[in-house]
Amino acid sequence: MKGMDALLEALNVDPEQGISLLSLDEREASFGTHYKAPPERTPFFRILLNALDDLMLKILIACAIANIIVGYSVPE
Repeated sequence: MKGMDALLEALNVDPEQGISLLSLDEREASFGTHYKAPPERTPFFRILLNALDDLMLKILIACAIANIIVGYSVPE
């Protein structure tokens, strides 16, 4: 237990109470914060444009538009 007591003393931690609130600023200055910036989110419109960059999808969209035009212009 001697090593544990030395470690707790070096880190300025009370084994019964834990870390003192008064030492938080000093700890942040010594060790830094654990803050991690959230990742940048990709907008839905950008994801949609990337999906529309597929050649096969472009062909299918063109065929669908042609089918709609022919379907409405030619009577049955």
